Amino acid sequence: MGRLFVLAALIAVLLGAFAPRYGSAQEALTVQVNSTDTAGFPRLSATVTVLGNGQRPVLGLGKDAFQATAGGPPLPISDVVSANDSGLGIGVLLAFDTSGSMQGAPIDGAKEAGKALLAQLAPVYQAAVLTFSNSVDLVQPFTADRGALTAAIDRLSASGNTQLYSAVAQSAQIAEAAALPRHAVVLLSDGFDFGGLGTIDAAGSLGAAAASNVPFFVVGLGNQIDQPYLEQLAATSKGQLLLAPGPDALGALYQNIGSILRHQYVLTIDGSTIDSATGAPLRITVTAGGVTASAETPLNLPANAVTSPAASVTAVAVTPAATPASQTGGGGSSTAIIIALVAGGLGIAGVAGVFFWRRRKPRAEEIDLGRRVQDQPTPPLYPHVGAVIAPTEAKAYLQMNTEDGVSTYPLGDLPVTVGFASDCQLRLPNGGGGGWERARIWRREGRYMLHNLSRMGGVSVGGRPASWAILEDGDEVQIGGHRLIFREPAESSS
Repeated sequence: MGRLFVLAALIAVLLGAFAPRYGSAQEALTVQVNSTDTAGFPRLSATVTVLGNGQRPVLGLGKDAFQATAGGPPLPISDVVSANDSGLGIGVLLAFDTSGSMQGAPIDGAKEAGKALLAQLAPVYQAAVLTFSNSVDLVQPFTADRGALTAAIDRLSASGNTQLYSAVAQSAQIAEAAALPRHAVVLLSDGFDFGGLGTIDAAGSLGAAAASNVPFFVVGLGNQIDQPYLEQLAATSKGQLLLAPGPDALGALYQNIGSILRHQYVLTIDGSTIDSATGAPLRITVTAGGVTASAETPLNLPANAVTSPAASVTAVAVTPAATPASQTGGGGSSTAIIIALVAGGLGIAGVAGVFFWRRRKPRAEEIDLGRRVQDQPTPPLYPHVGAVIAPTEAKAYLQMNTEDGVSTYPLGDLPVTVGFASDCQLRLPNGGGGGWERARIWRREGRYMLHNLSRMGGVSVGGRPASWAILEDGDEVQIGGHRLIFREPAESSS
């Protein structure tokens, strides 16, 4: 264990040597107000990240480099300290996607990256480990015991689907409750939320992240991520999105996150002159190396400090879902009960239909892609319907016997959804019935993978029911009543 901390110290020295310092030439400057504390109003506290060239933290800034305003003249800044220099503690929640698509190199890379970040944390820092696949599990609560944290990461294994939205909401809640002055979530995801597993949607998860006042450092792994959602999560939580093209890039990204957390600035601000009636945000401006940049954040003052209706609206706007309840009188409560009963009845009536119809809505990108290439001359697997194919070089193909002979469907690098619904790129004949089975096939790390998207099974590989599978040349893929053969020439499986 001693060697691990020596290695961590060496990494910290190297990162510090290359980090921009106050007074050095800056080509770029980024400011993030990660969180604020107004509990002691009019005394305010703000945690600020300042990034320079190469998105590395800028070190050595003093009070003269910062300015704070809230819709009026500059506010007095009584103190500026570096989290690293002051030993100011932080609770870091490491949230890992452990769904089936993380098998192999991705989960191994995630483990090593997580342990590399742990090695950088100061003794006063605490961390926790959370995993999400078919369920969201806090496998190690907050602790400073590096041995327990490392053991929890070493036990990670990949299987099942992805409860991304539920993981975000629970991560925000757990991190916010950590008994430390600063909080952060480092969340790794390699795919989309698998609709129907959790009880919260995208908007609800983003609302939970915003309300927690906890920044999310979001790491997107590979090219199958839900990047628009991850971008929203990073922006909403005042965090940062980092993209890793492959598992080998995770280590460097996690080390950079560790460096950022160590070198955040904590500002103590006198807010006595703030006019709470304006509802103005807190604006932090930083000047370093001849470059000036700023960032804003809503200033949610304590209830006894808010005197203007406009300020109250600003405070509630962080969680829109709660606004109707806060503005509704007794009659509104009765209306809400009636609406809830009606909605419940409709929900019960539609349960059977959900199992056979409910699917995640097709993404706009897939629809647009289909419209652009639907006239490609490549013959579809089922010529009577017309398959949508991706205009990429074929590295493998699916083969199926039809009434017209053997049909083939080329597979490139982009994901292909196979099933009976109209939003599938490859539509199978359903004989007039309502086939509900579907699967997605894509190429990752040089191998083709299959993900069963059906809620009730119906997909098998090699005669065995499959949730996730790595495909090999000659594998028989059964989707509903259709038998397909996966073919991959030897030269393409490298």
